[in-house]
Amino acid sequence: MQAEDLDHESMGMTPCHPTSAPAAVAEFGDLTQIVTANLAAKYHDPLTAGVASVLALWAVAGLAIVGGCSLLRVVPITLITRIAAVVMVVLAALSLYEAFK
Repeated sequence: MQAEDLDHESMGMTPCHPTSAPAAVAEFGDLTQIVTANLAAKYHDPLTAGVASVLALWAVAGLAIVGGCSLLRVVPITLITRIAAVVMVVLAALSLYEAFK
C-alpha cells in the first residue's frame, strides 16, 4: 500500500480527530497555567490544583469536540470557515486600532 492510498477514513479518523491536538497545544503557556500555579501556591496543594486543572481542560476540550461535530451536522464547513475568517479580520483590525491609537 502506498502513502497516497491512505486517507483519513481508511485510518478510522473523522474530521473531529485532528481538532484535539491543536486545542491541547494551544493550552500550554496561557493564562490557565498561571492561574493553576497561583492556586497551587495559595492553597499549598499542587496535586489538587493540577488534577482539577487537567479535569477542567478535558471537560472543555470534550465540549468543544462534541459541539464542533454537532455543528458540522447542521452548518456546512465552508460557512463556518468564512464566519471564522470574518471574526479573525475584525479582531485583527481592532488590535491594530488599539496598537496605533
